[in-house]
Formats: sequence, C-alpha cells, structure tokens
Amino acid sequence: MDTFTTGSTHFQQVFIWDKWYPFGPAEMNEHLGRPTQQKVPDPSLHLLAAALTHNWEVSWPSTGLKSLKLTTVYFVLLRLASANWIPAVCPYFISDQLVLFLYKIRNRKPFNLGEMIISHIMSFVKKNEAKIHLPYPNLIFGVLKLQGFKPYKDETMIQHDNTYIFDDWLTQNQHYDDRATLSALPASPAPTPPVSAPGSSSDTTSAPVSESGAMPKEPPTLLARRKIVATVQESIAQLQCSIASQQATISELEKILGAQLQEITRLENIHARILVDNRDVATDTRTYEDEDDSVSGTPSAR
Repeated sequence: MDTFTTGSTHFQQVFIWDKWYPFGPAEMNEHLGRPTQQKVPDPSLHLLAAALTHNWEVSWPSTGLKSLKLTTVYFVLLRLASANWIPAVCPYFISDQLVLFLYKIRNRKPFNLGEMIISHIMSFVKKNEAKIHLPYPNLIFGVLKLQGFKPYKDETMIQHDNTYIFDDWLTQNQHYDDRATLSALPASPAPTPPVSAPGSSSDTTSAPVSESGAMPKEPPTLLARRKIVATVQESIAQLQCSIASQQATISELEKILGAQLQEITRLENIHARILVDNRDVATDTRTYEDEDDSVSGTPSAR
C-alpha cells in the first residue's frame, strides 16, 4: 500500500525482484507519449448521466449507469473503451470514472490518461481474490521495461491478437441515434480577457519597455484559472441545453396527455349515452309487458 500512500518514500513505485521501479501517471504518460494535463473541475454525475443518455436519465443511478441507455455514439465509445482503454469485466453497468472518460473523449476535452490507468489498476489492489489478473499486461511490461526491468532469459513473451467484435445491440434500435451531432460539438466559450486598471503617467514612464517589443508570457496560475472558468461555463451550457431538451419533452408529453384525456372524455360520454338508451329500452319493454297483462287478464309468466 506504500505505492498509493502520499508522502511515502515508495509512493508511485512497485517492488519486483528486490528492486523498486517508478510506476505512476508520469511514467505511464511518458510511455504512451501523452502530455500530463492539469486537473480541472469535472462535471457532476447528474450532468454526465443526462449527456450520455440524451436525458433518459437526469440523475445518477445508485447502481451505476446501464449501457443500454447510452446513445449510439457513447455506446460505440464504451465498447472501444472496455476492450482497450479501461477494461471492464461487466460492460452492462458503467462506473462514474468510465462515464467521465467517455464524456471527455466525446467532447474532445483534455484528460490525464496515465492517471486514469493508474487509478484503474489501484482498484485491483484491495480485492480479496486468491489470484488477480491485472489489466494492461503489455502496458505494464512496457512501462517497467522503460525503467530498466528485464525478464528472465528463459521467459518468453506471449503476444495476443485482439479483435473487435461488432455488438448486435446496435442493430436493435435501442440507443438514441446521435451520430449527426458528431460534427456539431458545443463550442467552448472564450475566456474573458483580464481588464487591468489604467496606470498613471508616472507608472508609464517608469515601466521598463523591452526593445524587442515582446510581451511577457502569462503565468501558469492565470492560465489554469482560465481553464477552470471555461470548464465551468461549458458545464453550465451543457446543463442549460439539457434543461431545454427536458422542457421540450415535457411539453410534448403534456400534449399527448391532453389528447388522451379528451379521448377518454369522449368515450365516457358515448358510454353514458349507451347506458341511458339501454335503460330507456328496458323501461319501455317492461311497460309494454305490463299493459299486455292488464288487457288479457292473465298474468304473464316471469
């Protein structure tokens, strides 16, 4: 557990054959050729559920999101992710980590792939199984080999030829078809440029001016804050779009409800008239039989 304990001398390291090897997000990204992205606020789980299901689920289910409720694009990404990026034993329920990963891929958001892979490997540490098969065998070996790990001479590496199998669920028309939206991704709002107070004449005269005229670069903290603002603004825009879509759905359902209530009222009126007509016919028949008995003088058999 020292591998995952912050502050430990062996933090993000693994012990193999009497030696410690660096094994963390930085090494994983270096092996994959991925940049290490800064952490930004993530959308809420309720927003992710609405975005991935086209408002079929507007709140995050306690048992996890079902793959059958995903849209077509997200379902295809799920099949690719569960087979290659974040292996999943049960592809029918999606974890919150995988949902966030799919959302960022679909909307072309930056993400730290090394951190997500390490976090997925961490989930196998606390399992009580006698024998655990870790995911990413080739990736783990590649990262360790990059750090100087060498297998025994008599060990042979086995290569697996993975093939993607087309899932028949896509032909059952159970997923909302959102393929047309791939070319119309929501644009991120441009960050508002900072406005500085006008300087005095003394500040203007005393400020050093570079001869080349090059402006100094913005500090990383300012850039990080702007990324956070852009992410929050986009989350708000996604939520507003989701609310508008839900309101449109509610309006259509209200129209259907009103039409059904009118039809029920019409059928009830027809049924009431039929009951009244049958009651009148029964009354006229009974009156006719009574009159016939009084004329003949003999009671009729009932």
